Amino acid sequence: MERDTEKKPKKNAQDSAAHSIDPEEYTKLKLVYDITRQFQGTLNIKVLMSKIMDRVLKELNAEAGTFFMVDEAAGDIVCTEAQGPARDKVLNLRIPLGAGIVGWCIKTRKPTIIYDTSKDKRFSSDADEKTGFVTKSVICVPIVHNKVSLGALELFNKKTKDGKFNDHDMDVLKIIADGAAGILNNAKVLDVEKKLKERSMIMNEFARAFSTTLDLNSLLDMVFRKVITAFNCEAGSIWLIDDVEPDKIICQIAEGPGAKQVLGAKLPIGTGIVGTVVKNKKMEMVLDAEKDERFLSKVDEKTGFKTVSMLCVPLMDGDNCMGCLQIINKKSGNHKFNREDTELLRNVSALAGVSIKNAQLYKKETKIQELSGLLKVSREIGSSLDFDSVAVSVVNLTSQLVDYDRAILLSQQKPGKYTIAAVSGMAGNFKTDESLTHLESISSVILENKKDNYFAKIDDYLNSPTAVEQFKKYFEMAEIKSFYCRELADGEGQLGILIFESKSIGVMPEEKREMLDILCNQVSASLRNATMYQSVPRFDLFRSKEGKSFKWPVIIGTVAAVIALLYFIPITYSVNAGAEVVPLLKKFVYPGVDGLLKDIKIKDGDMVDEGQEIARIDDSEFLFQREKLSNRLAIIEREIVKFRMENNLIELSGRRNELKQIQSQIEDIDGKIANTRILSPLTGQIILKDASAKLGEYISRGSKFAEIVDLKKVKIKLLVPEDKVRHVRPGLSVNVKFTAFPMEIRKSTLQYMAVEGELNEVSNAYYYPAYAEFENEEGRLRVSMGGNGRIKGDKTSALRYLLEAPLNYLYLNYGW
Repeated sequence: MERDTEKKPKKNAQDSAAHSIDPEEYTKLKLVYDITRQFQGTLNIKVLMSKIMDRVLKELNAEAGTFFMVDEAAGDIVCTEAQGPARDKVLNLRIPLGAGIVGWCIKTRKPTIIYDTSKDKRFSSDADEKTGFVTKSVICVPIVHNKVSLGALELFNKKTKDGKFNDHDMDVLKIIADGAAGILNNAKVLDVEKKLKERSMIMNEFARAFSTTLDLNSLLDMVFRKVITAFNCEAGSIWLIDDVEPDKIICQIAEGPGAKQVLGAKLPIGTGIVGTVVKNKKMEMVLDAEKDERFLSKVDEKTGFKTVSMLCVPLMDGDNCMGCLQIINKKSGNHKFNREDTELLRNVSALAGVSIKNAQLYKKETKIQELSGLLKVSREIGSSLDFDSVAVSVVNLTSQLVDYDRAILLSQQKPGKYTIAAVSGMAGNFKTDESLTHLESISSVILENKKDNYFAKIDDYLNSPTAVEQFKKYFEMAEIKSFYCRELADGEGQLGILIFESKSIGVMPEEKREMLDILCNQVSASLRNATMYQSVPRFDLFRSKEGKSFKWPVIIGTVAAVIALLYFIPITYSVNAGAEVVPLLKKFVYPGVDGLLKDIKIKDGDMVDEGQEIARIDDSEFLFQREKLSNRLAIIEREIVKFRMENNLIELSGRRNELKQIQSQIEDIDGKIANTRILSPLTGQIILKDASAKLGEYISRGSKFAEIVDLKKVKIKLLVPEDKVRHVRPGLSVNVKFTAFPMEIRKSTLQYMAVEGELNEVSNAYYYPAYAEFENEEGRLRVSMGGNGRIKGDKTSALRYLLEAPLNYLYLNYGW
């Protein structure tokens, strides 16, 4: 009988290996593999944390879990993901770094298991009391990358009979945390890169916006609106040092519930938070305003608005503080600002400070130009004692100061009676213009017992119930849109009325009033002098009071003797010329890399040493690139060790080549980081010109940034009048006195004279530069210092010296 034998199948080697693995270990490895694969699918931190938390809670069978991340900007930790019954109350919860179990875990970078929270001093029951959740056991593992804690995973209450986590759970959670660390760091780096790009775009937008206007009021409004929008805050204000009371700051612009109460308010420097910022010239971040003793709560009490947090940054012009920019209550989250906000606001304030300074300078320059024009007009008006000439000058020359279509001067004949003395652009009989005839008829009431009368928008006046028919008729006849009249008077009484009319709205803006006050005082004085001159009796210059003629032969003989004496008296001919220090040797300063101009260390005109830092370009982008390369370098170094151990020569060779490339790239970036410091090429005086206006803007490598002037030896530029050029030649001695050192006389020899003259726009005359060199080892003479120079020429007679100018004039104009 044949035995029926059953053949047993041979076991597969892989099946044997799989069955030889501990089931618990196999489950652990499968979990780690699945989660690691999920990590590779996204770099979005929120999505990543949500996936991790869902899987971990399911696999480790826990009731709840949280993921806390370190907020470097705020200096605390925040719950960015949570699962469980109290999710809504725990999410976005912030706690101090080091507080509670999760805070301890992040700070020490150590994992921990707590089997009974009631027996652990690190456990804080505050969260349980707020949420109603009962925490019995906890397992917490930090997420660490390159010895830096990024956050921590924390699980609560194991769903088992004993409710306790074990070492297996710890191993799984540690492996997950290690896998998450690299991915989280990469996600964080990308997030930083995104924020840097966003900040760069914001800064560029601010820079473009701030450069669109030089009107101070428009600029302040633009700055403020953009800041409020960019920082998403509820309120804020801009304060500037008051021109009238420089020991106080005044609120120029405000936004928010308390804006009306704050706008125009004045505070002594050093009072309140804004006053302290201006005094100390340092940024302040207040996270709880009620606990700050400097906080002035009166506005909050009146409006019901609650100030939670505040950022206040000084507006600087070099070392001088012009005021401050204040923003209140971030609308998102807990209404508190963070360190990223402070850094961005600091950069924005630097741009704003430069723009506000430029606007202030422009305003002052405009005022100087107006005053210069006023001086010129006043000089012209005061140069004549003829009443008619003065009147015509007033109505025509004032167009340089006031933008009008017609100016009219009414002179007072007797109290309450005026006649037209002059009209701009008109000559002859004014009776031909019906509107002027009507104006003369209503001149007695045109001021309405006031010093001035202004209708900025005549259409509004015509539609008002209080409009006077006589005025309405005149305005319609003259076809004007704006009207201003001003009384001309002095201490002795009224002289007349000055009128400006325009076919556009607003002929006399508020900023012109001060200038007009000065003008009208000058006009009044000139009209009074002309009136008095008309009343002075004429007399004969060539006769005595008795009517007898002078003894002309005696006079003629005396004059001839004086002329002869002057002819034989020798004097040294000298030419007076304006002097200015100009550089003998200068070098240009060029940035070594492209980038955002972050800081300027010195001011225009400062003395600098060779190698001294002048300015700095923002290196954050280079640092970010270096960080990425360093991370990649660390990975390659680990892979080289791995492939060396595996004896994988192909991969090992590839990684070594890549290692050299990255090291080379890092060296290149290190060089660029070093070149973000703009250094002085020599010792001397710096000339920045418009460099300060580029603060916050991108500047190009190789573009001219500044100039350095060597002051050991300088040139003196002497401007010789055109009619004195023939008396000046190289080799003549030169004496110069400078305004800064009026008691010192600097002596040198004239070296050469330029062949081309320079036009002086004030005098409309040409001046020819002549140059001499001076030793300046002590460095006291600085570029652009001015003074007076005297070039000593040849001997000549006193008579020739005195008659040179009038004779030249006669020869030039009549000696044909």
